[in-house]
Amino acid sequence: MKKNLLVAAIAAFVAQGAFATPAEDGDISSKNHSPVSYASETFVANDDGYQEVDVDAIQAINMPLGFTLPAGEKRYIRISLDDALFNDEPVLAGPAATATQGAAIIDFSQGGDGENFVIFEISAPADDSAVLGTLPNDIVLTLTSTDGYLVTEAETTISYALFETASQAVNNTQGTALSEESGALTSYSSVNTGIFSVLETEKAISQTNFVGFGSSTSPTFTGVLGNIKPALLLGPAGSPSQELNAADNSQVTVEDVVADNQTLTINGDFTFGTWTLESAAASQTACSTTTEVASFVISEDKKSATADITMSSANDFYLCLDNATTKEQMKKGDYIATLKEADLTATIGELTYNTQAIEINYITTDPGYTQRIFLLNNGSQKANFSTTFSTESGIEAEAKEGSSGTLEAGEYRMIKVTDFVEFTGGARGAATIEVESSDIRATTQTYNKDTGSTDTITLTPAP
Repeated sequence: MKKNLLVAAIAAFVAQGAFATPAEDGDISSKNHSPVSYASETFVANDDGYQEVDVDAIQAINMPLGFTLPAGEKRYIRISLDDALFNDEPVLAGPAATATQGAAIIDFSQGGDGENFVIFEISAPADDSAVLGTLPNDIVLTLTSTDGYLVTEAETTISYALFETASQAVNNTQGTALSEESGALTSYSSVNTGIFSVLETEKAISQTNFVGFGSSTSPTFTGVLGNIKPALLLGPAGSPSQELNAADNSQVTVEDVVADNQTLTINGDFTFGTWTLESAAASQTACSTTTEVASFVISEDKKSATADITMSSANDFYLCLDNATTKEQMKKGDYIATLKEADLTATIGELTYNTQAIEINYITTDPGYTQRIFLLNNGSQKANFSTTFSTESGIEAEAKEGSSGTLEAGEYRMIKVTDFVEFTGGARGAATIEVESSDIRATTQTYNKDTGSTDTITLTPAP
C-alpha cells in the first residue's frame, strides 16, 4: 500500500523554512537543518531495497524560486532525490495571485512515480496595468505528495535546481543551473545500546556470619542482586533515543529494538535463602511492592535460574533475595544475566562481604608436610575472621575451630593447618580468609619433612 513518507523530515523542513532563503553555499545544512533519524532496527526493505514510511497527513516541502523570472517567460525546475524514489506524481505550487502580483503557472513535465527526479515547467504570467507578472526570486514554491516517497537505509537527500531550458533540466547539466540547493532529509542509525541492566551490589556482614546485611545491631535479611531495566536499551535514564520508528513515525520503543518476549537466564549461586524475580513499574519499590514473575525457576544444581519476561520501557525486573527465614550463610559472587533472543549478557548483581579477603591458593594436610598460617592484626581494633574452602572434585573440606575467630588489636596468631581444615577424599585445597579489617598481614609456611626445606609465602589481599 502506498503511503506518504518523510513525515517528520518534511514537517521539519516546513517548520524551519527549508529552502525559504537560498543558502550562500547552496547547502541546507547552513540553515541548521538536521535530517530526521529513524531507528535502523525498524528498517524493512521491499524487494528493491526501499521502505515506505507510514504517515497520517500529507506533508509539504518549501523552496524558493531562487532566480527572478521575467513576465511571460518560462523556466524548468528539477527536484532530485538521492537514495530515495518518488512514490507518486508530486505537485508543485506557488503562492496564489494577489491584487499586485500574478501567480506562477506550474505544469508537471516528467519523472515522479518510481523515479528519483521530477521536472516541472514554470511560467510567469504577463504583466498588465495592475498586476505584476514578473516572479521575484524569493517566492516560495511548495512540493506536495499524496503517496510520498520510498527511501533506503542510507541518508536521503533532496536537491532543487532551476534551469533555463528543458534539455538542461532533463540531463541535469552540471554548471547550468540558475539556482540550486540541497539538504539531507532522513537517515537511519542503530539505537540499541546493548545495555539492559543496572548493577546492584549487596554486602553481607561478618558480624552476622554473613547471613544478613546492614549493621550488626540491626541487620536486614533481604537484598536486591540485579536490576533488568529494558529502557536502557534506548539510552541512559532520562535521555532516551529520539529516533523514530520508520513504520509509523512514532517514537522508537524497546519493543521496536528487541523481541518483546525474552528468555532470561541468570547464572549465579542460588544455594542459600529464597530467590524470586519480580517485575516493577517505575513507581514501585524494588523487591517490596513488586509482582513476582511466576515463570522464574531455579535449576536443580542451584547454579542458574530462568524466566520468560516481556520487554517494555514501563517495567523493570529485580532479582530478589530473602534470607530471613533460612538465615543461611551467603556466598560471595556475581549474578550474570543473558537475554537469549536479544543475544545480550551483563553482570547484574554482586554479593560481597564487609571484609578483607586473603586468598591461600594451596593448603595441605598431607602428613609429609607441616603447614602453618600466621595472622597479624596491625589495626587498633579487634577483627573477626572466618574461612571458606575450595577443593577439587571428590575432595570435601570441613572447617575446623582454627578457621574462624577474633584477632585482638596487635595480636599475632599461628594456626596449624590440621587445626584449620579437615579434608576427606584427598589432602589439599584452597582457602579464603575473610577478615573485618584492612590491617591484617598473613603468611603461610610449609615444611617438607622429607627434604627439610621450608617454603614461606607472604599473602597478598585478594582484589
